[in-house]
Amino acid sequence: HGLSEPELLDVLSCDEEVMDELSLQISLEERRLPLIYWSEIHFSLRSLLKMAGVDNACVLTWVDRHVSQAASDRYLTPAIRKDRHNALADFFLGKWAGREKPYKKKDWTDDGIQATETKADRHCMQQPLVFDSDGERFNHRKLNELPYQLVKAGRLRELCT
Repeated sequence: HGLSEPELLDVLSCDEEVMDELSLQISLEERRLPLIYWSEIHFSLRSLLKMAGVDNACVLTWVDRHVSQAASDRYLTPAIRKDRHNALADFFLGKWAGREKPYKKKDWTDDGIQATETKADRHCMQQPLVFDSDGERFNHRKLNELPYQLVKAGRLRELCT
């Protein structure tokens, strides 16, 4: 498994914790992770990540299972793990492609942080089952990742539909 850089940008752009933290630090023109910030993250993690060919795509993955396990043990409680699988399932379903995703916009005021309900397009890529009208170029990333993410998220009903 792993994610391509465009997939990571889309998933991180749909993560409200990431975007809330970033929007409190800088003014964002759109609710999407700027490429420069992904570049900084990637650079910082370069010794822990490797590129691999998976499902006709170039994906980033941990350099070995020990790094993967250490990151998982440190950062993924069962609840957070399930939330990440839900986010990845939504991504491979194309839930936010071409649609605005709701969020609470947080602004600094004299009284602290003020939250306002709003929506923003995260500019996520579409996730079609096939890429061409002939039905010959399948989206292997979706075909392989979506069932796995749905099972791990406990969304078995969606897997059967």
